Amino acid sequence: MTYHYRTPVAIYKTKLVKDAYGQHRETDYQSPVWSGMASMQPWKTKEAKTESDVSQEWFNVYIPKALALNSTMRLVAKKVEYEIDGDPEQWPFGYLHYTRINIWRVGP
Repeated sequence: MTYHYRTPVAIYKTKLVKDAYGQHRETDYQSPVWSGMASMQPWKTKEAKTESDVSQEWFNVYIPKALALNSTMRLVAKKVEYEIDGDPEQWPFGYLHYTRINIWRVGP
């Protein structure tokens, strides 16, 4: 393990569930697609000045492996669940191969 990867993360699949309000995704915590150490870097934040005072935050996460991931999966880091934003990008060049994942969440 290199010094770049210091944050433990786990990536889980989701399943589409229908309910009275339509459809939503529920995380399947039974077995992760991948778990291990990653590099989690802040990317941007956005605050909405409304009655509810919510904020959004994005991170770039680098994992030391090439994986077939997609935006329906969820990433858990530091006991917080994040959604994968867009398609992950793989970097197979040089001595440090990795997959970059953009994640985001809405917080209080």
